[in-house]
Amino acid sequence: MLDELERQEIAADREDRTKCPPDPGRSLPLPPPGLKLNPKRRKVHFEGANPKASALDGTPYARPDAMAEIHDSMSVWWYPLEILPKSIKRRRWPGRLPVFWKWYLPLEEPRFIPDDHQVDGSVTERMARWPFYRPQNLRAKWPDDP
Repeated sequence: MLDELERQEIAADREDRTKCPPDPGRSLPLPPPGLKLNPKRRKVHFEGANPKASALDGTPYARPDAMAEIHDSMSVWWYPLEILPKSIKRRRWPGRLPVFWKWYLPLEEPRFIPDDHQVDGSVTERMARWPFYRPQNLRAKWPDDP
C-alpha cells in the first residue's frame, strides 16, 4: 500500500507542476509537495524489518499484523469531549436522535468512511480471519457471512 501511495503522490506532484508552473519572480524555490519517505526508515518504522529498532520512548516497533490487538484511542482525556453536543447538520451517522433541539451527543460516534473509500488490506484480512470483527463504519466491505 505504501508503494501505491508513493506512486499516487508522484503523479499528483507532476499534475500540480503542470497546472501551477513556478513563479519566476520568486527568489527561493518552493519545496516539493507531498510526503517523502526515506526507504531505509520505511522498512524499519512501517514494515518492522529490524526487530531491535525502538521508538524514542524505548518501545519496540511492531511488525504489521492484521490480527494484532486493537488499539483503543478513546483515552480518559477524550471522554469529556464526547459529551459536548454536536449539530445535527454535521451528523454523519443516521439514527442519532437529537437531544437538545438540533443537537445530539456523539458518544463514541465512529468516523465516517465512504463506501467507495479504499481501506488498508489488513482491515479486510482481519474481517476475513475473525468473524466477530465487523466495524460499523465499513458495512459495505463486510464479507458475505454464510
